[in-house]
Amino acid sequence: MSQSELEASNPIAAQMSKVRAVAVTAASARHNMALSTEVWTDVIAGRRLRLTADGGDVYFFFNNADAGTVDEAMTTQGNANQCDVIFASSSIVVRPPFVKIGGANVAGVCAWLVVKGSVACTLRISVASEDPGARY
Repeated sequence: MSQSELEASNPIAAQMSKVRAVAVTAASARHNMALSTEVWTDVIAGRRLRLTADGGDVYFFFNNADAGTVDEAMTTQGNANQCDVIFASSSIVVRPPFVKIGGANVAGVCAWLVVKGSVACTLRISVASEDPGARY
């Protein structure tokens, strides 16, 4: 089993100083995750994040630039504003995508998290995996 598979199959609980809470509103907003020191070092190291919608549905996508708006109703193929959803009181575990140009990783991890809520709510972000060596 690869390290990535091992981490994905053994999520960890939220840890003090490894949690970030983001206020989400019914308007699309962008957050530079590279400034979220609570979690960014772990993201760069390849750890996964748990995203939890607290108080409402959260629509989101990651981007490699301070650009884009969430459009939860968009269904046009290839449209840049399409998004994923975390339903209220639910969590998902993700790894932000790498920045790719022509199929090659060129600039690390997409640092911008673009969010929009069904209502004003909170998106809780925590580190959900760890280096297997940290357990010994």
